[in-house]
Amino acid sequence: MDNEVDSHELVLAIEGERAPRQIQVARGATAKEVIEAVVLETKRVELTEMFFEDEEECLVEEHRVVELVIEEFRLVHVASKGKIAVTVVYNARQVHRDFAPSVTIEKIIAWAISRAALHLEGVPAEYQLKLGSEILPPDLHLGQVAKGEKKIAFSLVFRIKPQGAS
Repeated sequence: MDNEVDSHELVLAIEGERAPRQIQVARGATAKEVIEAVVLETKRVELTEMFFEDEEECLVEEHRVVELVIEEFRLVHVASKGKIAVTVVYNARQVHRDFAPSVTIEKIIAWAISRAALHLEGVPAEYQLKLGSEILPPDLHLGQVAKGEKKIAFSLVFRIKPQGAS
């Protein structure tokens, strides 16, 4: 069989890297095999878990990842072991929760404004998270921002509408 037919370019997020990375893997590759390929390419042996975007549970090693990514077009995230302790600060109030590194900034905002956390009015699109002075895009993964750390604090702010926008 032709090697190109057997392989697939997988786009994935890697803990500590802002930009997504592309990697060639066999079409039938399992989560374990994809992680091994990522470790080989990055030389980062601490990368041992794989998640689908916004999922809290890591994929089992035998899970055939590439086929699911092709069928459902889901982004995967490769990370080191363990969840990330998140603190969200809003007007001198703080809330805390552990999240998987694959969780998007948008999902953290939704949790932070929910009844279970800060109980704020409005929808997630009306808020933004800041890390220091940087406004974070909603589709960014927590693990991409945390840079391998297992503890991080964000500020929750109102989204600033451009002048003239309604």
